[in-house]
Amino acid sequence: MTEVIDEWIIDLGQSRAGLEDNPDLPTYLDSLSTFLEQRFLRLRDEADLEEAVQLGREVLHLAPTDHPKLVSFMSNLSRCLGHQHAASHSLSTIDEAVQLGRQAILQTKHAEDKDRSQENLATQLYERFLHQGTLDDLDEAIRILKTILHARYSKLEKIEDLDEAIHFGRLLVRETFKFSPMLPEHCWTLSDRLMKRCKVNFQKENVLEVVELVKQARKQESINEAGPLNNLAVKLSVEYTKTGDLQHLDQAINIGEQIMQTVPEDHSTFAVGSFNLSNNFFRRYLKLRAKADLEGAINFGIKSLQATPSDSLKKHERWNAISTYLEHRYTREGDIADLDQAIKIGELIAQETKDNVAYQDEYRRYLNNLGLRYQKRFLWSSSHHDLEEAISRGKQAVLGTIDHHPDIALFYHNLSMALDIKYEDSEALWDLEEAILWGRTSISQTYPDNNPELARYKSHLGMLLEKLYTISNNSQDRKDAVECYDSALQQVNGVTQYRVEAGTKLLRCHAMMENWEQAFTAAQLAVSLIPLLSHRSLENFDKQYVLCQAAGLGCDAAALGLKTGRDGLAALLLLEQGRCVLSESIQDIRMNLKNLRAKNPQKAEEFMRVRSELEDPMAEVISILESSDESFVQTQVIQTESHRRFEIIKRLGKLQDEIQSIDGFENFGKTVELTGLEDLKCKHPEKEEEFMRLYDELQNSQGELVSEINNRSISRPDHIYRRHRLIWDLGKLIADVQTMPGFEDFMEVSGSTSLKDLKLKYPEKAEDFVRLRSDLENCLTQRAFVSESNNQSSAKAHTNHRYGTVRKLDQLVADIRAMPGLENFMTAPDRTEICAAANCGPIVVINASSYRCDAILIQENDIKTIPLPDLILEEAKRRSRRDQIDSPSTLKWLWHTVTGPIIDALGFLYSTVQSDWPHVWWIPTGILTRLPLHASGLHYQGSTETVLDRVISSYSTSIRCMIYARQQDFSPPRASSKALLIGMETTPEHSHLKFAKQEVNTLERMFKEMSLDVLDQFTCKKDVELLLPDCKLFHFAGHGYADSKDPLQSYLLLQDWKTDRLTVGSLLEMNLCNNPPFLGYLSACGTGRSGDDEFIDENLHLISAYQLAGFRHVIGTLWEVNDEQCVHVARRTYEVIRDTGMTDESVSLGLHEACRDLRDQWLSERANKQIRMRSRILPDEQKREYRTLSRKSESIEPSPRDIIPDSSDDEDISRRPLHWIPYVHFGL
Repeated sequence: MTEVIDEWIIDLGQSRAGLEDNPDLPTYLDSLSTFLEQRFLRLRDEADLEEAVQLGREVLHLAPTDHPKLVSFMSNLSRCLGHQHAASHSLSTIDEAVQLGRQAILQTKHAEDKDRSQENLATQLYERFLHQGTLDDLDEAIRILKTILHARYSKLEKIEDLDEAIHFGRLLVRETFKFSPMLPEHCWTLSDRLMKRCKVNFQKENVLEVVELVKQARKQESINEAGPLNNLAVKLSVEYTKTGDLQHLDQAINIGEQIMQTVPEDHSTFAVGSFNLSNNFFRRYLKLRAKADLEGAINFGIKSLQATPSDSLKKHERWNAISTYLEHRYTREGDIADLDQAIKIGELIAQETKDNVAYQDEYRRYLNNLGLRYQKRFLWSSSHHDLEEAISRGKQAVLGTIDHHPDIALFYHNLSMALDIKYEDSEALWDLEEAILWGRTSISQTYPDNNPELARYKSHLGMLLEKLYTISNNSQDRKDAVECYDSALQQVNGVTQYRVEAGTKLLRCHAMMENWEQAFTAAQLAVSLIPLLSHRSLENFDKQYVLCQAAGLGCDAAALGLKTGRDGLAALLLLEQGRCVLSESIQDIRMNLKNLRAKNPQKAEEFMRVRSELEDPMAEVISILESSDESFVQTQVIQTESHRRFEIIKRLGKLQDEIQSIDGFENFGKTVELTGLEDLKCKHPEKEEEFMRLYDELQNSQGELVSEINNRSISRPDHIYRRHRLIWDLGKLIADVQTMPGFEDFMEVSGSTSLKDLKLKYPEKAEDFVRLRSDLENCLTQRAFVSESNNQSSAKAHTNHRYGTVRKLDQLVADIRAMPGLENFMTAPDRTEICAAANCGPIVVINASSYRCDAILIQENDIKTIPLPDLILEEAKRRSRRDQIDSPSTLKWLWHTVTGPIIDALGFLYSTVQSDWPHVWWIPTGILTRLPLHASGLHYQGSTETVLDRVISSYSTSIRCMIYARQQDFSPPRASSKALLIGMETTPEHSHLKFAKQEVNTLERMFKEMSLDVLDQFTCKKDVELLLPDCKLFHFAGHGYADSKDPLQSYLLLQDWKTDRLTVGSLLEMNLCNNPPFLGYLSACGTGRSGDDEFIDENLHLISAYQLAGFRHVIGTLWEVNDEQCVHVARRTYEVIRDTGMTDESVSLGLHEACRDLRDQWLSERANKQIRMRSRILPDEQKREYRTLSRKSESIEPSPRDIIPDSSDDEDISRRPLHWIPYVHFGL
């Protein structure tokens, strides 16, 4: 709209030159004056108003006394003078406005014109009364427009007066500019009159008009507050820039979003407010690295640009911001199109501002940013043109900027980075020296001394000085580098990422100088910052992104601790602090609250409530609704719909009982699919009709709830019918409770008994109810917030809600720790807890670092450390290559360097009788997580120098993971007997697995022998997600995919893997702890692979994801497995579980026996191969005898479950894959 007005003003101004002698000139000038007045009301530029007044005076001077529009000319000028008085409070101006108003009324001949003239004069009189207090002005205003008719009606109760007051009130509301500050007052006055009218003669139309008036008034009041609120948001963001206090920035973002929700896009405040909000989202992204914040910055940046007039002075600044955001999205996601677009925008705005004197500050900032983008493109393209452009633009920005300019330090820093890149390319010393020069200058030009950016600048300069030392060998250069790193690390308000980076480099410098104590001090502080990288409010994919920057730091810190004389416990705690941070953040939220509940039930309830907001979609939806302006109405809708649904659920439960009592329908509803409906329709149509009617009601009730709060991005489930078992269970429970004395009206809409009453009298029933209700709500609103949908507003609402919830959680945790006996709540485990985790067998943590390698042995009464001097990190990396990892020589090397000394130190010196196996839990770190510790040894017939022949092996990702698992209650109130069995013999676009079907058929028979209900018809993600919460066993036989670049995207290949994948990321969002499954068996390839080196410390893979979701035990693989051998391993494992009972011990024992069987078979094959080799020099008769013996044990190599070459004809059996190695057990 503003652009249209601008065009009209330009056109009218240009038209004036040809109208000097035209009688229509007054009319043209009056129109131009009116448009200038309108633009003033939008943009508040007083120059527009001044010009409008001047034109109005000129119009009256030019117009003859008999001009047909003279009255309109007078009223328009009077109105402009009134605006001018409101801005300047000049008495002469308002007096002139009143005088012109009177003249207009005297000149008026038509009734319609008279109404407008009277309204204008009344407005000016009322304005003068407000500023001068003259009662005569107020009386005259009343007399003209009768604005006090409402008050007269109150005294005399003349309905005619009230109607006239309503009439004039409507005129006033209609004619008031929609963004006028007076509009709310006019709306409230008119609505009050209409309500009084309804008391005399009720009319529904009047009530509806009142509703609309109230909405309009509230909306404008919010708009009126937008300006001051925006100023407050700016002040808070400036305070954040100075102090680095994230709370200031969170508040600024919350205020900014509040402004955006109330201000229309065509209001002048919108462009400014959305731009400030985009900047604040970007600042928070730089602090926490949450992808949603970056997308929020881009979204509001684009909105701000769209609302900015094309000729606005702010246009280039907003284009530059979007260019910056795109550059950072390129850095995050690697899409070169984003960087190309950022450079294109940068070139455009630099060219447009180059020769404009007024834009020189902005021009240099644009050059600096453009140089930085060229740097990044050079690193992608290796084009020297990009590098030269980066340096050229950087130097232009620096040389044109005065000292102490707010941006000069950043300009120097970016130029220093460009020259460092050039040095790496050219190896020319002068490039490095120039980079150091500008790096030092950037620090000297940074103000104030506690500026958060200093950590980044100093870390960068330290790196340059360290490079210089490698050339100069000047100890001062290294000393200066150390000082830079140390200062950056110690800067409390610095960005955590740069502090951790500086700490990592600092410990390395000290280690090179063999200053081990200083190296440890730096490592200890840097490790303590790692959890801060992973802010609780971040989504899991954001946490993974930021944590990979600290890979290896925890291992180095632990090694340095041992090297400086710290004990095993101290080293262990550093490892726990620096590794598996993402996993442990999930476990902290889902921890068992038994101890807290015993000491402070109120705090336990509060913790559960806040925790549910972070993990449960429905709880988050309700929390957001309760914080909104419509909270009362919407929460009432939710409660009403919930009661309605529970009533339908109860009736469905009763109906199921009736159907199951009919012959032939005893199993109706006992499976997830609605089997038997067709038979029911044929034999008992009335039952089928009632059943379908209730289901339709349930579906519709869910739909109505969703439509009420659809703007919060709740998505309706596609297959609600598959969830009927939960519905029936809940319905039966409600009906059961209603048979108990005093609970006849439980869950009725008007009932008097509550869940609280049920908890007091029947706690077990209450617990069942809460669990079932929670499970059902999770099904009905599963994945309520779509984090990567097109609905960006819902994603931002979700993100901001998480920030607020995390602050509540942090404060609650602090309050709990202040209570006696709860000081260690959600803190690192102490010695007692760690040793208690080893009550079923020793735990072995193996730390691998370039500084030293050690094993920390944890037993019930002791924690001790044994050095592993022969374990060299580079050799371990070489052995972890796929062509080496499963070779007999690697197994032998592992035994001699790692596992052999550990097994001996634990006292397991001999092969064990099978009925009394000792059990060891391995927790490897770093590159050792890829190596098969459990299979290491000297494998030949008769050997006992193997792990497999001494102990049963299990794995864990961390000590805290084991403690967490042992604390969980694995005796759920409703023990499931279901086994979800999936065999993917055929997977779209993948090789055929001919033995997967055999594996499933074999296990189906065994599961039935174990009295398990087998579910084997479900092969899609949505089915698995719905069924897992109610399963005891989950067995998958098929292909697996491990994403080395993004472990959260690793997945099992189900039937719909191309469109909807069951990834590690989606598993982490599941919480099955209320009814934890016993065993997940992932008979697929590489389910224990955790990605590239930068992800190795987090140890995220499919096995750990199923553990975090709630599985007590998980069996998986370290790499590719053989299709046929998978059948044997699975059959033998489940045979042991079946024969010994479904216990913790049976799972690891079963896998142990299965692997030993395959190993023994391989040893036998190898021995027979050696016999065949010797038979080549024996007499023919002896050869025949040996061949006969060999045929009995030979096996043909089967097809792979993933890509493994068939090696059945391989002459050297030692080079054939050892298919017994990759299987591993994670669990208790």
